[in-house]
Amino acid sequence: MNKTQKRGKIMKKSVKISLITVGVCVLLFGASAVAYRIIRTQGFANSYTINQKEKAQSKVLILTQQSHFKDSVMAKVKDTFEGQPLFIQVQDISTIDNVKQKDWDRILLITTVQSSDLPEKAVHFIKKEANFSKVHLFVTADSGRWPKKPKEVDVVTTTSKKSNIDTFSNAINQVIQKND
Repeated sequence: MNKTQKRGKIMKKSVKISLITVGVCVLLFGASAVAYRIIRTQGFANSYTINQKEKAQSKVLILTQQSHFKDSVMAKVKDTFEGQPLFIQVQDISTIDNVKQKDWDRILLITTVQSSDLPEKAVHFIKKEANFSKVHLFVTADSGRWPKKPKEVDVVTTTSKKSNIDTFSNAINQVIQKND
């Protein structure tokens, strides 16, 4: 075997090693992205009401997702409005297709940005159906920002940190208390 043939075998071997290394890196990156997405996926929020519909002067629908942060925020909202002449229905954001805006004085969407966007049903509702005199958007994002936010929508955005629970719930409470 001459020097040229040896170099060719060494080159082939180094190309194979490089390709295998790149392939493993791509697989690890893909697996990490999938794992991150699964870990950060929000749970299904349980439905419940705050106060009695019959005694309410105003009706508010809150569409949300289940997470420790959002559950803590909603507990503060519940504590604030329990016993008030206000009916609040809380349900999972996945039920947004069934929402009839005419039935509510205010609708609050409390959701999370994942991969720079909201859940698909929420995006559809915001773009196609939302009456923004009634619909208010509250968003959590890892960065505290939502770069794809539609310009015509007022959005309160924060990170899901324990230190932001009071601020976020106070912003929600202000919208609920708003007089039209």
